[in-house]
Amino acid sequence: MPPPSILVIGAGELGTAILSALTATRPRPLHHAPRRPPPRRNPRLPVPATRSSLARLAAQGIAFETGDFINTPLPELVAVFRNVAVRRLLAGQSGTGWTVVSTGLFMSFLFLKGFGAVDLKGRVLRGLGGWGNEVTVTDVEGIGKVVAELVYEPAEGNGVVYVAGDTVSYAEVADLVEEVYGGEWKREEWDREFLKKRLEEQPGDLMLKYQNAFGAGVGVSWEKEKTVNYQRGIKIPDLRGFLRDNKNRLLETAE
Repeated sequence: MPPPSILVIGAGELGTAILSALTATRPRPLHHAPRRPPPRRNPRLPVPATRSSLARLAAQGIAFETGDFINTPLPELVAVFRNVAVRRLLAGQSGTGWTVVSTGLFMSFLFLKGFGAVDLKGRVLRGLGGWGNEVTVTDVEGIGKVVAELVYEPAEGNGVVYVAGDTVSYAEVADLVEEVYGGEWKREEWDREFLKKRLEEQPGDLMLKYQNAFGAGVGVSWEKEKTVNYQRGIKIPDLRGFLRDNKNRLLETAE
């Protein structure tokens, strides 16, 4: 009997990394990767997969379904997936195993000016909620490797597993940026009251919500030793390695 197909919903930055890891790990069946049309007006969203990367994945036997998962009515989405209502299916049964992969913040997101922790062009470094607050960060390629591992070698039972490329304080982030880029940098601390006040003034601002969540110092970091990548010996980049490997690209794409 042939192995089951693998459905990956979304072929953006993370979805593409997962697909690449799935195809690189071992022989596998056809993969379907429904992708949302590229956003036109929101530069804060992750950059969608390029045509060349999609073509490369298609050459590896991956089929794509195009759909807008945010604005498309549910009946139309159900039609796209041939009457497979995934959420209802999982909620209405107990025989399908599931695993939530908690990854922390994307490493690249940490360096977005709008997030606030690092302004590469302005050469400003900030401690969100306090310099001692810690945050777990993981590169998308590392997440892809772990997801592929869990697909082929699932965790025991249903539940949450943790992934971490690194767990660092905002002070350590600032030290690394100064070390890699050199020169003079300004440091600012945005304490919790400051972050909360900004969000109260603009409650609909998504980035301010992120700043408050990752500046609270609670529930957004965990020890690397407790992660599935550490326990299974999966090598993924830490923050120092990511920053050095992407030094020029991060600066070139900075706002």
